[in-house]
Amino acid sequence: LCHIPSVVLESDDSRFHCIMMDDVTAFEQVVNHLITQHHLTKILCLTGFKDNLQAEMRAQGYQNAMQAHGLEIPESYIVYGDFWKQAALDLAQKIADGEVFKPEAVVCCCDTVAITLCNRLVELGFRVPEEIVIVGYDSGSEAAENVPSITTYVRPIVDMGIRGVLKLHEL
Repeated sequence: LCHIPSVVLESDDSRFHCIMMDDVTAFEQVVNHLITQHHLTKILCLTGFKDNLQAEMRAQGYQNAMQAHGLEIPESYIVYGDFWKQAALDLAQKIADGEVFKPEAVVCCCDTVAITLCNRLVELGFRVPEEIVIVGYDSGSEAAENVPSITTYVRPIVDMGIRGVLKLHEL
């Protein structure tokens, strides 16, 4: 371990000064938008790995928004996945097979998950977004280029980088 000032982004490693993104508030804003602007109430949250810091923060933001609007959150409404493709493929198949109820919307932990879920649901005969709204998170270019395109949240990563540089300067 080097004995020089070190800053890490989005980690809970106590050996370093950590700069975090407020994924709780951001995810809350995304879900609030689905509820207040689109009047959706049956919203699933497809997040990352169980006990992963970012996955849990995003799930917490989802819960905060649902609770703030007095909406029920059955345990099955929060689906832990993998920040990649397999969990999205599995969820799409379970919705198609009726193992998981058909939600009005799915808010996803990242764009890769949202794109994969969208495309698989379309392959299975669902109309996205007419039947199921899918929202991403991270604002990658692939979301806009997908057909249908995926609405996604633009994370303030430049701000996080600036805060990291300022912290290093302070140290």
